[in-house]
Amino acid sequence: MLINSLLFALALDILKGASPVAFAAALGRDDWVLMAAAALVVVGHIFPPWLGFNGGRGAASSVGASFALLPLTAGPLLAVGLAVLSAMRNTSIAIAVFVVSLLLLVVLTGGDGSRLAFAIALFIAASMKDAWDRVQRRRSVNLLVVN
Repeated sequence: MLINSLLFALALDILKGASPVAFAAALGRDDWVLMAAAALVVVGHIFPPWLGFNGGRGAASSVGASFALLPLTAGPLLAVGLAVLSAMRNTSIAIAVFVVSLLLLVVLTGGDGSRLAFAIALFIAASMKDAWDRVQRRRSVNLLVVN
């Protein structure tokens, strides 16, 4: 039951990242509009105002945005990233595998370099949020031990 709930939340977060970018692409907007939509959806996931600007890591919404920015290359890699995540149970490793695989596949297929660079920037932001959360957790544990 818990696994089903987690997978459902993951699927929703990926869709949340892909939907605005795919919608902008369907309207025939320029690349800067697609990238702005991707950035805003990830920032909105990381810093939602209704949760006191303390949200998730943004990794799943970055995957969704990457999928919409680079659909032919990011699509197959979604399965690779999910397989690594389920095997390793570590989002940082899964993100790294996804990004390196995405980089290699876009370079090998001659894909759009600017979209690739932006997708990698989204994952860097998600990784920075993850690192920040880890520092904050360690700091709160250390404060509890000291007090």
